[in-house]
Amino acid sequence: MLPRLSLPEHLFKFSLLAFLGLFFLIENDALHRLIFYLLVLLPFILRIEREDIRLLFKPEFKILLFFLVFYALSGFWSSVFSIDLQLQLLKKMILTLLFLCVIGYALLRGWQQQMILALVYGATIGIIISLVQRYMLEQHDWQLRFYDIGRGGHPIKTAAMLGSVLIMSVFYHTAGYSLLIRFSQLVLLCGIFLTQSRSVLLAVSIALLVYFWLSRQYRLLTAMLLLILMVTGYIILSGDFGRLLSLDSLRYEIWLAAWHKLQPVWLTGMGAIPEKITFQIGDVMYDHVHSIYLHILLQTGLTGLILWIIFHLSLFYRSLQLSRQQVFIPLIILIYTTVIGLFDFSSLFNSPDIEWLIFWIPFGLVIFSCKKTVKPA
Repeated sequence: MLPRLSLPEHLFKFSLLAFLGLFFLIENDALHRLIFYLLVLLPFILRIEREDIRLLFKPEFKILLFFLVFYALSGFWSSVFSIDLQLQLLKKMILTLLFLCVIGYALLRGWQQQMILALVYGATIGIIISLVQRYMLEQHDWQLRFYDIGRGGHPIKTAAMLGSVLIMSVFYHTAGYSLLIRFSQLVLLCGIFLTQSRSVLLAVSIALLVYFWLSRQYRLLTAMLLLILMVTGYIILSGDFGRLLSLDSLRYEIWLAAWHKLQPVWLTGMGAIPEKITFQIGDVMYDHVHSIYLHILLQTGLTGLILWIIFHLSLFYRSLQLSRQQVFIPLIILIYTTVIGLFDFSSLFNSPDIEWLIFWIPFGLVIFSCKKTVKPA
């Protein structure tokens, strides 16, 4: 049985839940970050004890530290190295690591369900408001790609955020609120579909199909496969949302340009500075490579990528251990983030931003999850 919380602990928990829910409700980056710094990070630093630090140092956490050290060192052999840029990089890395510690602290205290509910309800409210604003007030065409009013602000980012929350929401319910959770899941799925983000829909589909198979929910597995076929058939016959079935993408050209840049520095990479690497495809400049793994390979070379893969493999090993205890969320959310990382995003380390929701909360769920069966929604 978990101990009763003191008033400061209650306030810290409320602040953390509010910060998570506001990802979908607050557009002002500076205000959202200020909430984290003052109401989450500062209280966490003031109240954490030596025993808490010992509990946070899981094997996977230690492996991550090896990667982070090499990643930080790679800034020194960058062609545009400067002390200011290196300090900015270190600041973002430390903030991201501290956020992971906050998530671990909360999970080890049994706040997992409340954290996910805060994300689910915050996302649901934010998406409903966004849908009303985009399609009723601003009268956007339904064929235009949807994006939220919160921290996402871009179809791919919105979709990736919603997908992460949707996958987490599948596994949790609160007594008396199961219908509300199911309504939220429909809203999240609708939001993802309207973004027309193919990589996110692929990641969500794979993750859910694997979950239904592992948990032996074969009826739901069959129903989802039929739903995918019906939606695909509708798109083919109607021509609506045709982008979802289109293979048009500049990712191949971007990845090829990235591969050419990598050739001279394949072992140690170009360095972690600058954090964004530009590519010119035709007359258009791109500042992200659309793949976490390729971005890490560019910045830190084969050495850094191997360290990152070792960290990722440690997470998969941990999640497979938990799945034997019928705790499937770590494995499923890790499958989701892996697929997303293959096709989108570049930055892992940032001040409070959406990468924390898409990657670091899932990583925290894997590292710090308890071996306890939770009834799926």
